[in-house]
Order: sequence, then C-alpha cells, then structure tokens
Amino acid sequence: MSHRSIALIGPTGAGKSTVGSALADTLKWRFIDLDTYIEARVGASVSQIFAESGEGGFRVAEKSALGVVTEMATSTPLICATGGGIVTTESCVAQLRSHWLVIALEVDVDTQMQRLLGQTSGRPLLASADDLATRLSNLAEARSKLYRRAAHHVIQVDKLTPQQVVETILAIL
Repeated sequence: MSHRSIALIGPTGAGKSTVGSALADTLKWRFIDLDTYIEARVGASVSQIFAESGEGGFRVAEKSALGVVTEMATSTPLICATGGGIVTTESCVAQLRSHWLVIALEVDVDTQMQRLLGQTSGRPLLASADDLATRLSNLAEARSKLYRRAAHHVIQVDKLTPQQVVETILAIL
C-alpha cells in the first residue's frame, strides 16, 4: 500500500479517536480528529452545526475539512479519526480510499452502549435518541456495509484494548 497516512472509520464508540491518538504517538505522526478540526474551522460544535444547518450542512463542512486534511497528508504523515457518518458521503469515501489507508474499526452495539454510557450529549445523532440501543442498531444496519466497502482493512475491536488495536494496525503496516 502506497498510502502515507491512515484514516480510521467506524461507528461512534468504536475507539477511533483513542486508537488514532495512541497510534500517532507510537508512529510519531500528527493526529487529527476530523470532528474537532471541523469545530475549529467553523467555530461551532458539531451539535451546533447540526442544530443550525442540519446533517446536510454538517456533511458539507465535513467534506470540505476532509479535503484540507487530505491535502495536509500529502506532505506530512497523519492519522485521522473520522466521524461515524463520513461513509454516507460517496465523495468522501472516494477521497479516503484514494488518498488514505482506510481502517474500519468494527464494534457491536453492546460494546458501543458500554462505551457511550452518559456520553451522548455531543453526538447529535444519538443525543435525542429515546432508545439508544435501537438508534445504535439502526445506524449499524444502515452503515456497516458502507464501512466495510470503504475500508482497506477491518478490525473487530470489541475484545481488544486500544493498545491491541494499535498493535494490529502496526502489523498491517
């Protein structure tokens, strides 16, 4: 694989940011959490962007931010943790697949529930869910094939610590 930089994709609660940060530390590469980067560029939280512009407005900001980060990755090796919904924008998937080594972190709904307990307020697609398990199951059903289609490699992370996931990615490299 000729890709210099690595993009982590997967559902919320898969550990993309945690693993991405640890992997970047190990490789001495720069780490970018795409949602955090979007917030800094737009000057508003992801929740505020969703509230003011809807999911469509957020996806436009996400596509733009991915373009900038991809350009950065041409000169500096990066680890990028993407948002869970990036795979719903076909042009983002095409950009990821052509410019990044894309690794999907797969996680089941039970593990997501444990990891997200009390941490849904900053996640617009989950914050208003009356039944979190049902919402996560519906998102998994809608997106799991998209993650697999977008990824060059898939890692099932339910029973792995973040360090074990990092070691698995290092073995892929």
